Amino acid sequence: MSDQVARKIIAQRSVKPFEKTSELKELVFQNFSMDSDRKYKILMRIFQALRIVINDEINNLEILMDLIAENLEPKGLGMILTFHSLEQEIVTAKMHQLVYL
Repeated sequence: MSDQVARKIIAQRSVKPFEKTSELKELVFQNFSMDSDRKYKILMRIFQALRIVINDEINNLEILMDLIAENLEPKGLGMILTFHSLEQEIVTAKMHQLVYL
């Protein structure tokens, strides 16, 4: 499903760039036949992906993890709360690096 949504977004952008979030919502609601709950879930993921890219959240998380690694005292405790699987993968990988160095 995500590849179909991505293709529709790319096709629309080549015709006319999105100017409002409501235009993206319209695209999803008009082009996919599913219940509105599922459509809203798709929109939530799209907006989450946009937020992650615009805020450079992955790069910032990696910078934070490096800072924690550099500044945490031996046997110190560091805690990171993640909100989605992409963040979890990055934190888990970095923690494994730290533990097994």
